Amino acid sequence: MVCRGGGIWVSEDGTATYEQVSDKSVYPHVEGAFEDPVIWRDNIQYHMIVNDWLGRVAYYLRSKDGFQWKTDPGEAYVPGITNYEDGTREDWFKYERIKILQDNLGRAIQANFAVIDTLKKEDKTRDRHSSKNIGIPLVVGRQIELLDNKEITESTKSISVKIMAEEGFDPHKDINVNSLRFGAPEEVNFGRGSQIKKIKKEGTNLILTFQGSGNGFTDSNFVGKLLGKTNDGKLLFGYSRLPWVDFYEPVLSARIPKITEDGRLKVEINNYGLVSSNSSKIRIEIMENKSWREIASGEIPKIDSFQNIVIDLHCNEKNNVKLEKEFRITMYGNNQNPVILIRKWPSQE
Repeated sequence: MVCRGGGIWVSEDGTATYEQVSDKSVYPHVEGAFEDPVIWRDNIQYHMIVNDWLGRVAYYLRSKDGFQWKTDPGEAYVPGITNYEDGTREDWFKYERIKILQDNLGRAIQANFAVIDTLKKEDKTRDRHSSKNIGIPLVVGRQIELLDNKEITESTKSISVKIMAEEGFDPHKDINVNSLRFGAPEEVNFGRGSQIKKIKKEGTNLILTFQGSGNGFTDSNFVGKLLGKTNDGKLLFGYSRLPWVDFYEPVLSARIPKITEDGRLKVEINNYGLVSSNSSKIRIEIMENKSWREIASGEIPKIDSFQNIVIDLHCNEKNNVKLEKEFRITMYGNNQNPVILIRKWPSQE
């Protein structure tokens, strides 16, 4: 779940208590009066759209796990997007309260908006204004699968992608093959990426082989993107997971330590990930004279998904921990990204 302020919250099953796991907003790093975030998940990744009501512009973000988010360049939507096939255009002043209708794979197939043709404060009783609900059909992303299990780099010679047939879509007949690009979304979104090399039929599906050059993949990518056109000039796109990226990782979160009467530190640690964590280490430091000084360290045992433990640590300097200081908790281990919490120490008075 994402709150209006851009914090990420999780619940084990949707009915258990939600807890905030982020220490800062995941929204785009731009000025804006953000509200109305919507978050959804399909069979590939998580998606988010958040609206800047003051600027009347919305932004689109993606995530492999719902915790770490990437903002795609450009706008998710702006005024002027309602154009009908018969040429009719509805020039709504504001689009807000977006909701997403999904298919059985979680893919977005329709966006529902609250719209109005003027400023809200200009909407008076008994006038011609009032908010409406409209539904706009969306182009559905195609099912694609990256067939290369080995990590793709700038030296990769070729890339194989399968695009699946489904009701209403025949990859043998419907694709403008020469328009296709595949690679990192940051590349193909701007007409770059790897170009098509050859195609091969596989039953009703189609195997696309791309040149390796220009793919643009870096360590920050978790999906590949296919982008192009259909033979009738309409948008065609799809995402595939990158097989070498781990989509299910533990998510460790430490609470503020508590000081016992004998000067020891008790730290509650939660695992909000969908898989168990490995054993790892913890280090607690305080800021003193503009540098970090370690006051406690120890081992964190394996923690199951959505479970918590309390560890008891010996403190090296009992007197100093009773002062109000800035402190830092670092949790780290094999195959786990370091998790850092920096906070002001609570007053002991």
